Amino acid sequence: MKRMFCIAALLLCMLAGNSQKLITPTNLPIKPHLPSPKIPALTKPDLEVTDIRLISDNYNSTTGVHTTTISLTIKNAGQLPAPASYFNIYCRDANNTHGAWQNYSAYQHVAGINGGASLTAQYVLIEKPKAIKTSHFSLWAQLDISNMVQESNEMNNGSPIINVGE
Repeated sequence: MKRMFCIAALLLCMLAGNSQKLITPTNLPIKPHLPSPKIPALTKPDLEVTDIRLISDNYNSTTGVHTTTISLTIKNAGQLPAPASYFNIYCRDANNTHGAWQNYSAYQHVAGINGGASLTAQYVLIEKPKAIKTSHFSLWAQLDISNMVQESNEMNNGSPIINVGE
């Protein structure tokens, strides 16, 4: 019986000794290193006139006033939103007359425009009496005239010129 007790105690010691050893697995796959995603930077706002059209021009010879309606489309060709800014509509006749509109100051407000979006609006321009000295004159719009918008391209803020009274 003593002998059995010794064998049992020996077995228990062996088992207890094996339970203390940590088994380290081998030949495990190495954790893969995934590449960092390359996220391109979004482009700055880029305001541009994509369309300017003459809708009508009416001249009142008694008052000497042109009432001119144009359509203007402004696009933000960038990806980031453009904050609110200002534009102006310029007039030039053969005598280089500027500031001919009585209902337009030097700055016209444009609401903010999301990246890739456009806005189109019609504007009725009323001439200061007899400010335009000829029957033919040119109009164009200039965006972001106060340089409030940091754009990816600052050189494309002017519209094509439209001729009135030809």
